[in-house]
Amino acid sequence: MLSVLFFLSGCASQPVQQLAAEKLFHDSLFVAAKEVPAPDIFALNDDMKVFLASRVTPQLGHSNAPRALINALYRNGQFRLEYDSKFTRTAVEAFESSRGNCLSLLVMTSALAKSLGLQVHYQKVLVDDTWSHDKDTLIRSEHVNIILGERSRNGPFSRLDNSSIIVDFLPPDDLRGIRGYEISEATVVAMFLNNRAAETLAAGQLDAAYSLARRAIEADPDYREAMNTLGVIYRRHGNLAEAEAVFTSALRDRPDSTVLLANLALVLQKQGKIEASRKIEQRLHALEKYAPFYFLDLARTAMASNDFAKARDFYKRELDRDPDYHEAHFGLARAYLALGDPRAAREHLAQAIESSSTPEAKARYVAKLAHLRASRVN
Repeated sequence: MLSVLFFLSGCASQPVQQLAAEKLFHDSLFVAAKEVPAPDIFALNDDMKVFLASRVTPQLGHSNAPRALINALYRNGQFRLEYDSKFTRTAVEAFESSRGNCLSLLVMTSALAKSLGLQVHYQKVLVDDTWSHDKDTLIRSEHVNIILGERSRNGPFSRLDNSSIIVDFLPPDDLRGIRGYEISEATVVAMFLNNRAAETLAAGQLDAAYSLARRAIEADPDYREAMNTLGVIYRRHGNLAEAEAVFTSALRDRPDSTVLLANLALVLQKQGKIEASRKIEQRLHALEKYAPFYFLDLARTAMASNDFAKARDFYKRELDRDPDYHEAHFGLARAYLALGDPRAAREHLAQAIESSSTPEAKARYVAKLAHLRASRVN
């Protein structure tokens, strides 16, 4: 999944003038704000060119180009890209590491396809929001994929013809009936830079994060997720008035965005504007009865109080919201273990491994499951 940051993100919005976005930038607050190099995310290296020449070109005589590329990448054992949500990679980085999130997959496939002269279409896929935690931050994920070849239209939504191929981390059965709308390459670049800004901010590098968020907005001023990230950067940097201005501006054409409203309420509260913050929170509650991870937080509080039965029930309610959230499965495993049910604990640890989104998380759960199995408790 494409990770978008900090109570984050949403769909495309109404057009915004570039000059309006420019007024939200404050380079003087950050050191060397424009010195972070913007990567050429679609560049190919020599290994990728050799791959195309040796694995794809020889197939073109008996297969169309989109299918030849996908066969070489994913179906003939030549290449495997492991899902990894921790870091958004350029085409070269994804190819060299064989890892990436859905945006990394899209960028790498696009770079290779364009080198073959193929048509590419980028698509935002309309799926339910997926959330994750990073310390004190909520992260909402978007999903994107790529279509190789011709694409017909059904209103604003995509429809494939017989010669086209859709490339996605989701299995084909999960894509049936799901709709998506086309996004521009400028939006893809903005998504990439915004992800990098989020990842850099998570590492505590605020100056670099600001530069990347600024460039994301410049790449596509209508991409509201980058404006949200910019506001979070200002907040983390201690520039609360600037953060308030960003969230307020973004909300003018997205007044029902729970992400932006939550961030604005927090900034107002930190400035001592308690009544204004309370009004925003009331509006937020009317739009979304339970905030993301509401039950997960209750479960963790119950675990800290050694109320394991209550924690178990709250973890189950969190899994009702998102059956594949690995942290909820891990928490439920801990609750079951504390309640004397190691069999159920092993089951949910296994599900945490299956649904984990980074190799590090997977390795941690594998180690805990191995330890539990070694205990020889039924």
